[in-house]
Amino acid sequence: MQEKGSTLYFALVILFIASLIVLSISSILVLQIQTIKTLGDSALAFSGADTGLEEIFYKIYKEELQPNPGDEFYGSLDSIAYKVSINASSTCGAKYYCIKSIGTYQPSGTKRGLEASM
Repeated sequence: MQEKGSTLYFALVILFIASLIVLSISSILVLQIQTIKTLGDSALAFSGADTGLEEIFYKIYKEELQPNPGDEFYGSLDSIAYKVSINASSTCGAKYYCIKSIGTYQPSGTKRGLEASM
């Protein structure tokens, strides 16, 4: 008589283990999909930070700008904004000053930054 119930018990254990495996795989896939979605936003934010840095370097090179510590500059391109800050050389060990640029991709709020010293 005990043999009839053991088949049902064995089937339930197999079903439970299969369910755990499926749930584990699906949670991993969901996390990977979210990471892939934000990867593109990250690249756009990084390009915004790079644009801000390049713009400041160009203005310094053309002598249109004489940066001072504490100066901040803002700009945007479509849905990408950037903020460039000029810091004193003592904060980063540079010879003259440090330039920090933060790019933001507006729809998701993803931010990426770059820092250069001169």
